[in-house]
Amino acid sequence: MNRKIRRHLSRIPLVLLVLFLCLSTLTCFLGIDELVSFYKNIFDEDYRACTDHIASHQHSEPSKLFVTLSYHGRLGNWMYAYASLLGIAAKNKREPYLYYLHPLTSCFDLRRTRTDHALCVRPVTDPMPCTYDKKFETLPIMNITIDGYIQSWKYFAGLESTIRKEFVFKEHVRNEAARMFTSYFKGVSELTVCVHVRRTDMLIPGAMKLGFKGAPKSYIVNAMKYMRRKLGAVRFMFVSDDTQWCRANFESLDVVISDSASMSVHMAMLTMCNHSIITTGTFGWWGAWLAGGMVVYYKDFPIPGTIIDRQFTAEDFYPPGWVGLSG
Repeated sequence: MNRKIRRHLSRIPLVLLVLFLCLSTLTCFLGIDELVSFYKNIFDEDYRACTDHIASHQHSEPSKLFVTLSYHGRLGNWMYAYASLLGIAAKNKREPYLYYLHPLTSCFDLRRTRTDHALCVRPVTDPMPCTYDKKFETLPIMNITIDGYIQSWKYFAGLESTIRKEFVFKEHVRNEAARMFTSYFKGVSELTVCVHVRRTDMLIPGAMKLGFKGAPKSYIVNAMKYMRRKLGAVRFMFVSDDTQWCRANFESLDVVISDSASMSVHMAMLTMCNHSIITTGTFGWWGAWLAGGMVVYYKDFPIPGTIIDRQFTAEDFYPPGWVGLSG
């Protein structure tokens, strides 16, 4: 290899370093979403034509801007994201939608679905999944897809009646949930309290490292005592991914441990109780929110100092009036 080639090769690390620093600087100033859009506008001719078309028609009445979302997680996450999507769309005067094959449509007859995606959808990310972010109050003048969990009741505050109309379970789900619920409480005159206990995935070492945490038995005992003190005689129905643990620790005359069922049927059963006790996660959160009534939640979540702890703001995640108790 001659000297000239070696000299050029020796400059490659320096060139790469300069490019890295330039890219880092642009990311700091613009943000990753702006940077991706900037790149696509330069190098993607179809995307550029689409954005130019939207910009030229943004003030015309027939032209609509859309907002949708990527989906992550499972049923409780999907419900939280969809509710927040409707609130964010309302604040920005956008048309919200989910793709018609989104798994949430298998549980509910959602009114905001489309068979085709909007054109040149630009991503906007949510870096703090359980904290309200004001940036969603003013979206860029583009069709937007929100990439993230957007889990705060503040996103849809004021739209509660709209959300409840969206989250009406499909008839076969309602019928099966009612059949199971009636089999447990037929002839019962006392108030019912649903207890959602999420354990299995919360106790995986990798999940705990991120900050997930299962509620201990002592918390559930405290929450049940609180409900008895406030309400008098009640009946409890446990819905859990660990029924064996629930039976070993809570079986008594005023407790029913629900049998296995689909996610949607279990969720529908949670909504049929008068009041709710929840441990961790969004599944129990939505069962309690749809049920109404008094709600007790485990306030020692997440594990302090973890990634999830840095992304979590309790007053943004839990609505006012819900009661937090420790174990």
